[in-house]
Amino acid sequence: IGDAVTSLIAIFLIYKYVDETKPTANQIEDGFRKDTFEKSEKGGLLSALLKRPLLLVFSLIDTIYSFVYAQSMFSMPLYSRKIFGDVLGPQYYGTFNMVNCLFVIFATTIIVNITKKVKDIYNISLAGIFFAAGFGMLYFVNSYWPFVISTIIWTTGEILNVTNIGVYIANRTPMTHRGRFNSIIDIISGTGFAIAPYVMGKYITVHGVGAVWPVIFVLALSAAFFMMILGIFENRNKTKEVLSNGKVF
Repeated sequence: IGDAVTSLIAIFLIYKYVDETKPTANQIEDGFRKDTFEKSEKGGLLSALLKRPLLLVFSLIDTIYSFVYAQSMFSMPLYSRKIFGDVLGPQYYGTFNMVNCLFVIFATTIIVNITKKVKDIYNISLAGIFFAAGFGMLYFVNSYWPFVISTIIWTTGEILNVTNIGVYIANRTPMTHRGRFNSIIDIISGTGFAIAPYVMGKYITVHGVGAVWPVIFVLALSAAFFMMILGIFENRNKTKEVLSNGKVF
């Protein structure tokens, strides 16, 4: 009930205070925002997506992020049970989830304000570093409070990722294909979350749950590095286009 009420309040606030940004049919036909990543495209989803290969690369890298984040719901409760036992393990895991939720509620506005001048792709890259640090440190953790600190660290990564990924996609999606692009990118990146339990379950069977965290550390750090490279590559392409067109978009 509380979830439904807060959703309705959010919808009302958007309806009341956020201006409509949907372009008219004439604007689309005339190539409204033709000098940006949001320029309209003709044709189906596949042809439009192939014209934005960097967005496709981004979604593939984000697949690693979703694979990493899935460990908070799969490997982490197993590890908590191993460290704290059959009784305290599940109880403490519930506490860690509470810490995650409360930190999201009270820290999101602060983190967004601190990082709002940083480009979205670099914030997403920074999220990977927090994922790597938060999950990676669990390999060395065997007591309650370090688990709490770990949760706060990877939750910071979660906040940075969630608050920037939508902005990144929206700013690089053709206005004629926004819904379709958001759907297919969610499906592509969500693959990592979907396969994570199966893959890591097989891995844990052979190597044990404690061996998960070095792997997750490397994956998260690698994804952060690739995001950073993607951002640098985008900036170089944008600079070239500015020089060739003689204007900034």
